Amino acid sequence: MYFHEKTYDIDILTKQNLHIHSAFSRCANPEMEFDAIIKAAEKAGLETIAITDHVLIENDDFRHNIADLKAKVAEADKKIKILVGAELSAYGINKFTFQNEKPELDYRLWAHNHYHVAGWEHPEDKSPLGYKNHMISVLTALIESDRADCIAHPFHDEYLVNMSNGSVSFEKGSVPDCFTENEIGDLFKKAQMHETAFELNLNVIPHFPKFYRKMYNIGRETGIIFNVGTDAHKLINISTQNCIEEIKKILN
Repeated sequence: MYFHEKTYDIDILTKQNLHIHSAFSRCANPEMEFDAIIKAAEKAGLETIAITDHVLIENDDFRHNIADLKAKVAEADKKIKILVGAELSAYGINKFTFQNEKPELDYRLWAHNHYHVAGWEHPEDKSPLGYKNHMISVLTALIESDRADCIAHPFHDEYLVNMSNGSVSFEKGSVPDCFTENEIGDLFKKAQMHETAFELNLNVIPHFPKFYRKMYNIGRETGIIFNVGTDAHKLINISTQNCIEEIKKILN
């Protein structure tokens, strides 16, 4: 489990990038090899990174990848803190990667809104309100399970709206717009009780500026811990400085 001192200073928060995919993730660029990731992170002036490859279901390939990463971290001549983590999947209400155990990871990042992935649970009510209620139920079960160090790219519906099968008929941003301040605040209070952080995903925030400004302000009011990640799939995306001025304007 990973925690840092609570802060809402964007310059301090962006010294970490806790959402980086290696080439093990099929969606990542082949250039995302361990040594290249570390070199790019050091060049970007980062102090802490987490390698968080996707895993929907438990499998031996994932276990071997984690063991390999841990061995490389142990051998590396590193100037930064490297966490071996994963982007795990809460793919439905009480439906989790590693259903019966908590994997031995430095950092457990959980996705709750990868609705475009085959096998992901969808609500019967496929309106924005229906998906909002489904997200709340999934997140409540996940947080209460004490599985999560952090919630990845929370609340947004971009993956859902971009599904190729055209099963939803609303515009991007419709689902987060359904969340009330009280609903977000209640989830944040529950997350505090269970020592769960929420991610400020620098790749997503510019697509939903109004919503994430609201979320960030509620987080500061409730005292939630925010972690920063870029969801890097290419080396150029490892740096958190590429969009920092835009992020500051949105959140402050």
